Amino acid sequence: MRVLCALALVWLAGGLAAAADKEARQLYDQGRKAERKGQIVQAYLLYSQAAARDPKTMEYWLRAQGLRVKATLMSKEKLPQSGLPTPAAGTPLAAEPSEAREPAVEERPGPTALSLPELKPSLGRRDLDLRGDARTLFTQAARLYGLEADFDADFPTGGAAFPFRLTDAGWKDAIRGLEAATASFVVPTSERRLLVVKDTPQKRQEREPYISVTIPIPDTISAQETQELTNAVRTVAQLTRLGFDTTRRNIVVRDRASVALPAQALIEQLLRRRTVVSIEIELVEADQSLSTSYGVTLQTSFPLAYFGGVLRSAPTIPSGFVNFLTFGAGKTLFGFGLLNAQIVASMSRATGQTFFQTKLRSLDGMPASLLVGEKYPILTAQQVVPAGTTAFYPPSMSFEDLGLTVKATPHVHGLEEMTLDLDTSFKALTAQVIDGIPVISNRSMQTQVRLKNGEWTVVGGLMTSSQAKSISGLAGLSRVPVLNKVLGQHTRDENESQVLLLIRPTLVSLPPGEMPTTPIPLGAETRPRIPL
Repeated sequence: MRVLCALALVWLAGGLAAAADKEARQLYDQGRKAERKGQIVQAYLLYSQAAARDPKTMEYWLRAQGLRVKATLMSKEKLPQSGLPTPAAGTPLAAEPSEAREPAVEERPGPTALSLPELKPSLGRRDLDLRGDARTLFTQAARLYGLEADFDADFPTGGAAFPFRLTDAGWKDAIRGLEAATASFVVPTSERRLLVVKDTPQKRQEREPYISVTIPIPDTISAQETQELTNAVRTVAQLTRLGFDTTRRNIVVRDRASVALPAQALIEQLLRRRTVVSIEIELVEADQSLSTSYGVTLQTSFPLAYFGGVLRSAPTIPSGFVNFLTFGAGKTLFGFGLLNAQIVASMSRATGQTFFQTKLRSLDGMPASLLVGEKYPILTAQQVVPAGTTAFYPPSMSFEDLGLTVKATPHVHGLEEMTLDLDTSFKALTAQVIDGIPVISNRSMQTQVRLKNGEWTVVGGLMTSSQAKSISGLAGLSRVPVLNKVLGQHTRDENESQVLLLIRPTLVSLPPGEMPTTPIPLGAETRPRIPL
């Protein structure tokens, strides 16, 4: 009968697991369809639900985490993290609520010099209804979770029996409850054994282990910021031994385990990387020219040619003239050169546009620079020698940035807005030269602009405009108010050029203020918790 009941329970559990796997797969498929349609927020929520239904499938969790940052940036509300811890290789994603509330030693990357043993009890939640003295309660509760309790030599024996009840308690809940009920503390000694010690200042000094923790510092955090951070943590956690290695960029903490590990968790939260910002820059140049010409082209010069042929000499005919107005006769024959008049009416229009686009990536509070131009060599020093003598020292030169230079420093104010500190300059060569050194013109602008995430702004622009008007014709007649329209040629040239600088900042990662923080349990002021 027992065998049949066990088989029935196994069959029922397998059926429930298969149903959960099928439901998780359906949610995952719906998330894939939503992602292909561009519904990032909906896809993230579906992936998170699938990972909660089937925590053993790593693909669901990885899909949810891959879309988390993008979904949070696209949503105006903060999205949950789906309540899933980071999976470790070879371990399931599910964890007890008590373990999620209290950071364990194995979740820290850093106890290096000395680490506490890691307790490995049997997972699960139970209802406890025990009665006895302190030793009896610790022994019974530890065995329920597959652990063995040892006692300090000075731990009191016997004593009045009292009841101890907990409902739906994990192993950490049971141990923490017994510590509070019996005024004692627990120190792990191996994977299955723990030492119970009466909580007194003297026993704390003797039995609580000291550990050393090394915490690496990201490259984006400066030495000054790290120094301020360590001072703040030292004050809050009341650390006695905390150092900063500037060469290896590490923070070293050596103290009691109940102080060092919470301080490490606090430092890791404060050392979060800065927000990554993508700055898109567009440079638009538009050129336009218009040329018009109308009127009559009249002859403005009348060359005089001699056709008399004195001493049988050949006449000299001016170039370009075929028709002549002659007067005189024989040896006194002369002629004036004549050209045909032309009516002119023409117009030409030209439009051109140049487009330059680039993207920069920077961190919150860090500048990003862009140069559109070239480096021009300028002579700064040269040896002066007499003529015909070779210089002994080579000339020294410096390179000046010519063109447009943009320096942008973003300051993030959350998911919605950010401020850009902009420093733009435009340098170009002029026609002036002083002692062989060219003069460089410089136009610069410094400003601040506050933008929404993904919003374009016109930072500045350059506009040049020129107009030229010319009149050609017979002297005097081209100035007559009415006749000048007929007896002259009018030409008008207009040129206009516009250059616009556009900038759009976009968040790439979440700001530190939008990232969830983990509560760090410390215990009472005089009775801090030793991490289990």
